[in-house]
Amino acid sequence: MADDANLSFVFHRGLLSKPDCEGCPLKGERIIAPEGNPHAILALVGEAPGYMEAQQGRLFVGPSGVFLDKILARAEVSRAELWLTNAVLCKPKTVTIGAKILNPDQVLRMAADHCRGRLIDELRIVKPKAIVGLGSQAVRSVYAPTASLKGRRGGIHSISLDQISGDLKTDDGHE
Repeated sequence: MADDANLSFVFHRGLLSKPDCEGCPLKGERIIAPEGNPHAILALVGEAPGYMEAQQGRLFVGPSGVFLDKILARAEVSRAELWLTNAVLCKPKTVTIGAKILNPDQVLRMAADHCRGRLIDELRIVKPKAIVGLGSQAVRSVYAPTASLKGRRGGIHSISLDQISGDLKTDDGHE
């Protein structure tokens, strides 16, 4: 469970790097820590916590989590076998920066830039054999922030976590 004790253990023990919150529009918001099996062969990367996740302090407990649990039950897979994380660790919300009002989607994209280094470090530490990006921002955060998702939906694309730094080419030739 991603409570304060777990958050402290995960980040302060050096198991995972803290996100770069400086300049992030969500700086100071509650961080919902990744959770699961640190030796998992499968990592699920969501976009960001929703209302229920922010309330309960755990990933995938809202409507998407209920759907995920149904899929996992049908596949006879336990959450304990997976690594669960998000591209952004805080719940996006409307924020004002200067005179500009940013909607939660704009904030999600900005916050993802700040969380990307943490996400890549996290995936390098866990070393899953497969990563499933659940949503366009999750996929961009794993591939590259400027990656085009055109033609990738529903596909399987192989990448090496050691190659991830900026834009990259996948085994299927996409950039």
